[in-house]
Amino acid sequence: MINIKQTTSKTQTKFYQYFYKYKEYLQLPEYKFILDVASGMLKSKHIHLAKIARTLFEKITPKKTEERLSYHLGKEGLYKKLQEMHLQTTKHRINHCQYLVFDGSDIIKEEAEKMEGLSLVRDGSKSVNKNTAVLNNGYHWDNIIGVSSDGSEMLPLYSEIYGTKQDPDYKVSENRKIINIVRQLNKFTNPDQILVIDRGGDRRTLINPFLKMKQSFIIRQMGTRDLFYNDQRMPLKKIYRKAKLDGEFIVKRNHHNRKVKHTYKVGAIRVQFPTSCLNYPIETPLWLVVTKEDGRGYSWFLCNLPTENKFEAIKLAMKGYQYRWKVEEFHRQIKQDYKLEDIRFQRYEAIKNIGSIILIVMGFLSSLQDAFVYLLLFNTRLLETNKFNDLPNYTFYRLTEGIKIALASTRKHYKQKLKIPLQPTLNLFP
Repeated sequence: MINIKQTTSKTQTKFYQYFYKYKEYLQLPEYKFILDVASGMLKSKHIHLAKIARTLFEKITPKKTEERLSYHLGKEGLYKKLQEMHLQTTKHRINHCQYLVFDGSDIIKEEAEKMEGLSLVRDGSKSVNKNTAVLNNGYHWDNIIGVSSDGSEMLPLYSEIYGTKQDPDYKVSENRKIINIVRQLNKFTNPDQILVIDRGGDRRTLINPFLKMKQSFIIRQMGTRDLFYNDQRMPLKKIYRKAKLDGEFIVKRNHHNRKVKHTYKVGAIRVQFPTSCLNYPIETPLWLVVTKEDGRGYSWFLCNLPTENKFEAIKLAMKGYQYRWKVEEFHRQIKQDYKLEDIRFQRYEAIKNIGSIILIVMGFLSSLQDAFVYLLLFNTRLLETNKFNDLPNYTFYRLTEGIKIALASTRKHYKQKLKIPLQPTLNLFP
């Protein structure tokens, strides 16, 4: 059995192997900075530079280390380079993702005054629904997570923290911001990979550009629009009744440490989206997937999917929307494990850059192979029953804690570690 010292050595090796491929995209000082901040985040589970600096055990004082890290963190445009670098180095893994799940979150800084780029954002922790939205000072935080067809593999693809008053796209509209994010990602994806968005994506100004880009999508509907059915324009709430619920889809969710089964009656019909003048349909045929759970109301999903088969379309839509919980869990985990809402950087560039560093740190965690993850959690005693089947579906909470324990007392050794030959590895979440 591998002990904790051997696990620590293996963890260090995997860390330096993963980050070595970034060296060709960065200048040497930037590369060392990324290594330091990433390893410090993993060891401290925090984004404060003071906490990160203390984990690096440099020969200079932690204050001097913090000043050095702060200088690089404030570099203008570094976040764009890191985002592009992440996509370039993971493009072989992106091909394994069938779904691209988009969701926005918020970082609330209610009492902050000197942080650059602060703007009013919806406080999700206090807003009950759209009719009673609570606004507070903070930042928007947009993420896209790639998920495999069976949901077992996950890869963070895009992450950006920004202020609405500072972002050039958002100054025009939120729709333009979302469209440009998808266009940027399209350089590394293909049209058959399915974009999944919640009800916030049910906007003509988003759906029309997606159709022009030939982007496959699953968008939950609010039920307030008109569509074309059999060449007639009709309200969605009238059209959906024509769909025969002749299928069944079962979802099992964990609720208070026990699995709860949800059964949905499902059906689908062909529809078309209206042109801007609302008088004619756009030629692209779409699926309107209708679902009904016992004791609850109906849900509708407007889908542009690469299939002509009704039951295949239903399966793709239901599975894709089911995986939305992964990006919500990603938001929750980063805020909890890395104390994202404790962010205190006064410079706007530093705030944006730390968001991209979080992305590549999560990219590293998602690259770890199953066998290593099991041994890491076993040797750090994070499996409650010491059984491998105790590993939950969303493993990152325990994985980040396991990595912290394994790397707790390690020091950086650039000269030795940068010479480690790259070896192909199997991915836990390719």
